[in-house]
Amino acid sequence: MDNLTEIRTLLEIGAFAAQVISLPVAAITLVANRIENKASRDLQVALTLSESFRRYWEDEWEAALERIEEHRKLHLTGKGVAKLPIDDEKHLRHMLNWVDWLGTFIHNKAFTNPKLILGSVEFRLRQILAAGESIIVEESWLNGLEYWNGVIAIAGVLKIETITRIRRAY
Repeated sequence: MDNLTEIRTLLEIGAFAAQVISLPVAAITLVANRIENKASRDLQVALTLSESFRRYWEDEWEAALERIEEHRKLHLTGKGVAKLPIDDEKHLRHMLNWVDWLGTFIHNKAFTNPKLILGSVEFRLRQILAAGESIIVEESWLNGLEYWNGVIAIAGVLKIETITRIRRAY
């Protein structure tokens, strides 16, 4: 009976040790899976975003942004840039609204790695924000920071000082 008690005690100790070891392993596995799922989701969002952007870009935005930049170079006045043609302003506002939509997700921390999300379109985002800077600044002063909050969030991630200084001014 003495051997049976010792074997039983050893088995209980082994079971307890397995529980002690398995709990942290299970916790680490859960955390690793969560991180991997977020990274996978961010990658999927980046691919979807890139495809959405590409479709708009190829259909109308590229040509509109070229016209807007050319207009800005040709019509620079002492008081700023002369008013854009209506169609180009409409395209620019569409671009800014798209950027604002994306920035709202970033502002609300929906993504674990915003730089990954923005990476494929960062250069174009910078162009759009540069073209729409006067609209963003003016309407933020008139309507409050929340009006272009998503755009300002993206400017913060991209470290665009001319737009992010609006936050400090308030």
